[in-house]
Amino acid sequence: MPLHASSVNAALAAEAAGEQGRHEEISDLLFTRQAECGHQQTAERDLFFDYAEELGLDAAQFEEDFDDPATLARIERDQVDGQAAGVTGTPTFFLDGAPLPVDSIDDLERALTAALDG
Repeated sequence: MPLHASSVNAALAAEAAGEQGRHEEISDLLFTRQAECGHQQTAERDLFFDYAEELGLDAAQFEEDFDDPATLARIERDQVDGQAAGVTGTPTFFLDGAPLPVDSIDDLERALTAALDG
């Protein structure tokens, strides 16, 4: 991790939007538009600012939070914590504190059902 050139900027955008109480909305947008930003060879900062504008975020506040070194430090700390926990990519699922290998939604449903029944 990060898995693509824009992943740090995507994380910065999510954190900056979160400072305005809009983390969920930008996360949904990032997910639905991942083909647009997820396979870039270079980090497209402006694209994430366009998303913030589309959501009606305060542009000056978004930029301040996006560029704040503390925001990047939180992301880097989360990355280290994730790697220590065994996260190898997204999504990574855990069940009872252990990574859960999932190749399909059916695998996930079976594992959850077995855990609830067990």
